[in-house]
This record gives sequence, C-alpha cells and structure tokens, in this order.
Amino acid sequence: MSITNKQLMELIRMEGYMVGMVETIIILLRKKLGYLPKDVITKIHDSDGDELNELITNFFNIYTEEDILKYIH
Repeated sequence: MSITNKQLMELIRMEGYMVGMVETIIILLRKKLGYLPKDVITKIHDSDGDELNELITNFFNIYTEEDILKYIH
C-alpha cells in the first residue's frame, strides 16, 4: 500500500498542528501555574487529540498539577 503525496502532506500538516497545540498548552499552563514538572510535560506531549482538547476546554478549571492529570491519562 502506497501513500500519495497529498496524503503525506496532510499527515505532516496534522503532526505540525498537534505539536503546535501541545506547545501552546504547555506555555499557557506554565504561565498560569508557574511551574510544570517534567513528568507532566511528558504526559502532555504523549496525549492524543481528545485529551489535548479536554485540557483546552477545561483550561479555566485547572489550578494544580492534579487538575491537569484529570484530563490526560
């Protein structure tokens, strides 16, 4: 099974979108909480799109590291 150039470009675009989303979430959470432990940052990087959307949707309900962990597994 081969992949077309168009499909490859779409995969690259989506990967870039996800990386940007992760970096933005980390910046915002660091600004809000002041500090994020390395293990939490790793969990955010390892999160899927649904978990990242949960973090974004519930951003104003996050006050602690434990609150972050409620939305990512």
